[in-house]
Amino acid sequence: MGDVRGDAPLAQLPCHRLRQPDQRGLARRVGLANFSVFCSHVTIVPPLKAILESPDLGLDGFLGPGHVSTVVGNRPYRFVPEVYGKPIVVAGFEPLDILTSVAMLLRQIREGRCEVENQYGRVVREEGNPAAPALMSEVFRLRPHFEWRGLGFISQSALRLRRLSTGSVSCAGRGVRRRTARGTARRPDRSPSRSARSETGLAHPRR
Repeated sequence: MGDVRGDAPLAQLPCHRLRQPDQRGLARRVGLANFSVFCSHVTIVPPLKAILESPDLGLDGFLGPGHVSTVVGNRPYRFVPEVYGKPIVVAGFEPLDILTSVAMLLRQIREGRCEVENQYGRVVREEGNPAAPALMSEVFRLRPHFEWRGLGFISQSALRLRRLSTGSVSCAGRGVRRRTARGTARRPDRSPSRSARSETGLAHPRR
């Protein structure tokens, strides 16, 4: 998030330059001191594996996240059918996308198939967007662990800012937690058992 209370508001930056590939890390390049990032980015494969390895798993298949898949593509999900024997359909966000994806998933189950299908083909490519992970790796690195609601701590399932310096400004120094000397306050899950049961398919939505 950008702090616009300083002398150089983020809104005053030449934002059109962000579209140019040679302007990576614009805030870092121009020495902007009042720009902070609250980093709470997560990865998809470790929590998905945690759900699949639950002894009480009650799910027959999965709808893959379309927004994540625009970056990583379809390949990271291959382990779901190959290792765990569950079908997965990468879905878009419109109502028709969701309905079509559910129909594709049910068709796989009915026909005894188990594979990765891409309903969101108008946006998601098989290989994803290789340039995006490359850019992200310049700024982020994996956290040793991260706490998920209902799933507990899962190793390497989230990202944090790198200690990467350019001149006198570092990426890690942009983190809100570091700049304010505050950690993330843990909020107890009011219903951890229900959270876990919902994520593994054992709890039904409340009517």
